[in-house]
Amino acid sequence: MSGTWQRTVGSLLLLGLQEHALAADPTSPVSRAPSQPSESSETALDPPLAAPRALCTLHGPNPSYVGQMVQIEVELLHDEREPQPPAAFFPEIRVRNAIALLSAHAPPPEQSEDQGVTFVGQKRRYLVFPQVAGPFTVPAINIELAHAGNDDFTVTTEPLSLQADVPVGAGSRLPLVARNVELSRHIDGPLEQLRVGDAFSVTLQLSAADTDPVALPRLQLPDVPGLARYPGQASSQARADRGEYHAARTDSATYVAREVGFYRLPKVSVFWLDPTTGHYARAEVPAVSFRARVNPQLGAGCLGGPRSVARFGGTLGLVMVLCVLGLKLGRNLAKRRAERSLVHRSPAEAAAFRTLCDMAHSGSDSATLTALYRWLEFSAPTHTTLHGWLERQQDDALRTAALALESRVAQGQGLGLAADVVGPLTRYRRRRHRAPSSHPKLAPLNR
Repeated sequence: MSGTWQRTVGSLLLLGLQEHALAADPTSPVSRAPSQPSESSETALDPPLAAPRALCTLHGPNPSYVGQMVQIEVELLHDEREPQPPAAFFPEIRVRNAIALLSAHAPPPEQSEDQGVTFVGQKRRYLVFPQVAGPFTVPAINIELAHAGNDDFTVTTEPLSLQADVPVGAGSRLPLVARNVELSRHIDGPLEQLRVGDAFSVTLQLSAADTDPVALPRLQLPDVPGLARYPGQASSQARADRGEYHAARTDSATYVAREVGFYRLPKVSVFWLDPTTGHYARAEVPAVSFRARVNPQLGAGCLGGPRSVARFGGTLGLVMVLCVLGLKLGRNLAKRRAERSLVHRSPAEAAAFRTLCDMAHSGSDSATLTALYRWLEFSAPTHTTLHGWLERQQDDALRTAALALESRVAQGQGLGLAADVVGPLTRYRRRRHRAPSSHPKLAPLNR
């Protein structure tokens, strides 16, 4: 037992002396023993993990136009050597005198190197639309980071100062600032055969590039008298294609024809400005006119509502009044035409006719023609010439005798044929007799 204990104690003493010599002289033969490199000796040469940081960058012009989309890119940088990168939360922001949106489309991550450290950049973009001319500031953005098993912390960007101006020549109504603005209209329904009670829908779509649906104006689908309007739900779409933003807005309404009549959907126009060229333009769709007809399938309501019935009744009444007035006017004209062909019976006319007969029986053609002219002054005062009076008479014998008499006198031919005109004139006078226009007055009964 004693020999074994002594050997054990000697071995321990020798081991202690070797460790002491190694610590005192590294060049001793004991220190030259081969050794394996450790993992801790290699990592001690790398720099420590860099803390996350955030950068805020402007993508777009400065100054910009009022209403123009300004892109603010926020990039969160973290060391790629982190075994579990932190989860980042990008908050919504508020910008004074502007509309600010966090875009749902995120650019792809990128790597960058700074002071020997490789960073991975996580990017998000904010879309800012200035609403008032003048300077405005994008405030500092606090990005919250969450580490698994560690406390959460926040990184903050620097504020960004920007400027917005009113476009030159815009006037009081500011344009939509975007590119490739297009406006279209689609009508679903039978406008050509539209009848009372039929419905049709109108859809307006506005699309543009370099903007967001929040900046697109609301499209007007107004009320039209005589049509019932039922507005539809507005919808919008936004997408990003290789860093270029596209937006679209759709407005719709359904119209129902309530009354018979002519209608017109007004023209729709959008005033816009291309920020890259500075040129103004208008996207528009023309007005549409159509007609709603009677619907026999509706029975008593085929004309529509009370307004349409009243309008139809008023139109029908007007047509009836015009017809009555036309008939009355026609009768008056016929009566006047007949009166112009009648003989005005009066004492002076009777004396002139007796003189005409005496001259005709005397055989003097010239005296007979003069007496005929004199008689016409009393019997047909509205006619100025013999030919004008004869044109209105439907008596061939009278016409022939009177024109023959006038022709003989004009040519200076013989006498004795004037009596040929007396017979036709006598028959005409009996047939076209008219009493005097004045009527005798009755004596009062109490006289």
